[in-house]
Amino acid sequence: MYLYRTALICLLGLWLGLAGCPSSSPPPGLERLLPPAGILKGVEAAGKPMVYVGPQLFDYMNGGADLYYEYGFEQALVQRYKTPQGGITAEIYQMPSAADAYGIFSTDRTGDHPAIGQAAALKFGLLTFWQDRYFVRLFADKSTAASGLTSLGRAVAATIGTTGPAPAMLAAKSLAAIPADTILYFKGPVALNNVYFLSHDNVLSLQPGVSGITFAYPAAGEEARIIMVQYPDTQAAETAFDRLCAATAFKQAQVAGPVCSGQTRNGHGGARLQADRIALILDAAQAGALATHLNQITGAAT
Repeated sequence: MYLYRTALICLLGLWLGLAGCPSSSPPPGLERLLPPAGILKGVEAAGKPMVYVGPQLFDYMNGGADLYYEYGFEQALVQRYKTPQGGITAEIYQMPSAADAYGIFSTDRTGDHPAIGQAAALKFGLLTFWQDRYFVRLFADKSTAASGLTSLGRAVAATIGTTGPAPAMLAAKSLAAIPADTILYFKGPVALNNVYFLSHDNVLSLQPGVSGITFAYPAAGEEARIIMVQYPDTQAAETAFDRLCAATAFKQAQVAGPVCSGQTRNGHGGARLQADRIALILDAAQAGALATHLNQITGAAT
């Protein structure tokens, strides 16, 4: 009954001109990224790979696809493997650029950091890494199969072969002392709200062409956080700054030229407009130090 219902839904989707069902015949570009058969002893493909293109990602991950779409998700390949210790699922996500692949990776990279791809994270039977425009997830069905994740991950990374640049914002001098695995690169409110809920409204005017980074900033207090947003031009940044200062992100907000400040949920906060960027500090311990911290952040970012 399930197979009949699935087939009926697929046929209906095709008849209506919708996305239809995932393809079992992946485009050569993605299939080429799978390690050749027999390259890993004891690791065998279980069935054919499946590809999810555009809106089809909702069919694969119900509830988590919105995050990938913020980074411009294009298509994904999913291949199951069997090993003597248990099953492993490999997911390869193709993004528009290396920066977008890095962004997805940066949403959760806690754990150990093996030398796989351009950066990797390993924890609890899950290995993730980014390389060039691809974000890769490998997860084991059982803890006994986790030992095969790194070898399979290295094989996938070797098959990808190429590398790509990380987001340009990461080159800011102000990040020199910030642990790299604590920095989130975001392109929309879904990713940002996952680490810091700023508002139900899009108070930073996040849209295509806008990106940012955020990280904890203990120098300003235990709960303090920095958000830096890059806009396409100065006019877009000025419009976003005016909207931010008029919103409810800061209580009792006061505006003085390119700076607005006020109270936040857990302390004090402020925002500084500088050319095509806005820098925010949130939940700082002392209101009197806001200007100093904002000067340090924006002064080093230019």
